[in-house]
Amino acid sequence: MTTPTTQLKHLFTPLKIGAFTVKNRIVSTGHLSNFAVAGLPSERHLNYWVTKARGGVGLIVTEDQAVHPSGGSESFVIQAYRDECVEPFRRITSAVHEQEAKMVAQLFHPGSNWFPTREEGLPLWSVGPISANFHVESTHEIGKEEIQEVIQSFASGAVRMKEAGLDGVELMGAHGFLMEQFFSPRTNRRSDEYGGSEENRLRFGKELLATVRQAVGPDFTVGMRISGDQFQRGGLTLDDMKRICAALADTGNVDYLSVSIGIGGSVIPPMYVASGAFVYLAAGIKEEVDIPVFCAGRVVDPIKAEDILAKNQADMVAMTRACICDPELPKTRRRRGGWTRSATASAATRVAGEGRSSGFPLPVPSTRVPVVRRR
Repeated sequence: MTTPTTQLKHLFTPLKIGAFTVKNRIVSTGHLSNFAVAGLPSERHLNYWVTKARGGVGLIVTEDQAVHPSGGSESFVIQAYRDECVEPFRRITSAVHEQEAKMVAQLFHPGSNWFPTREEGLPLWSVGPISANFHVESTHEIGKEEIQEVIQSFASGAVRMKEAGLDGVELMGAHGFLMEQFFSPRTNRRSDEYGGSEENRLRFGKELLATVRQAVGPDFTVGMRISGDQFQRGGLTLDDMKRICAALADTGNVDYLSVSIGIGGSVIPPMYVASGAFVYLAAGIKEEVDIPVFCAGRVVDPIKAEDILAKNQADMVAMTRACICDPELPKTRRRRGGWTRSATASAATRVAGEGRSSGFPLPVPSTRVPVVRRR
């Protein structure tokens, strides 16, 4: 007899990820909410993330948090470079853990891929003097001392997240942000030891991983988000990323890889893109590494997620939009089993397009999350 547990047996199988174990394979990936107040986590964050945890999601990744004032110092961004962020996060993580979910903080530096307003009039720090994405500004090519300053700021942010009770950190190396700017020959034109050959272009990322790992120790999960393909002329391809991810995994300092889509493609695929169209990126990288690999890209149906896991294409499946539309989806599907296409799937296809004309989302609901489910 087929039961809900056997029908979705892979989706609801626990998985060890570094130092912690998740209860199921559903992850809500990082996405900017604009809920921060004066650069700190807010009550809306607590309500939003606890609602997801109560709904049964296995792992929650926070929105990207700034590690340095040279990128992401706006008030709507959580500023992980400030000690004041620790106490609000303690309250949040305690409430999330009460619901048996795990929580990881995504840490980032945007490089040239950000807005013009920064603390103390700092220029945008980037891999080189390249054009900013959202305005007319030539970025500042960071020197070796500044590189070490940024690396240390990631480590300090990770320590704050550990002190706040989170289960790990995810270092942002995707979507055209600073780490990817170092990785990619499209943006990295440096002539020093951080540019040129692929080995040199990976130096920043490897040093960053080593420094963060040393700061937090072995009992704290360290992951990385990467683009499986930049989808840009002269950028990184899947073949490139297979080599890069294998080299990063071989350091022993990264516990998982979350595979997204390059900034030249549909970072958040719109509704006309087939469900799971980019899973092949995660599957290709999974062939090269022996650590957990997450996939993302419009997976809104638990049956599709189960199929991905059964085929060993990924170890965790991002169902971020589906859990925005119905935060109780994991709990409901564990109880009832399989799921035919319903209002939740239809609604989830539309989330990407709302508020995306500027490249960043409008605030998502928190205290009263609209739930669309099949009865």
